[in-house]
Amino acid sequence: MAVEKKYISTAEAVRMTGLSQGHISKMCRNGKIPGAILIGNSYAIPLEWADAAVRLKETTVSINEAAELAGVTRGAIMLAAKEGRLVKIQHRITRDSLARYIERRIG
Repeated sequence: MAVEKKYISTAEAVRMTGLSQGHISKMCRNGKIPGAILIGNSYAIPLEWADAAVRLKETTVSINEAAELAGVTRGAIMLAAKEGRLVKIQHRITRDSLARYIERRIG
């Protein structure tokens, strides 16, 4: 038995994720949102994608935010991620790895 996918409007995806409508539409056009469907001139977005995007934002911070929180440069954050001292997911740093990084810097 097939499970039916649930879809939301682009406007609802904007409200859920905090991303701009233009950015979400561009992601759809470029195939970056799996399962997005063009209906007329708007996209239907899979609810599971929006939920995953919300979870990602809840568990990560931007590279700039990470640098500010750690009191280091953006370049230092990028280097730490490259060296494996920080966990990077889609241009974001996990909050857990950033906390460990800051603890090591302080202690």
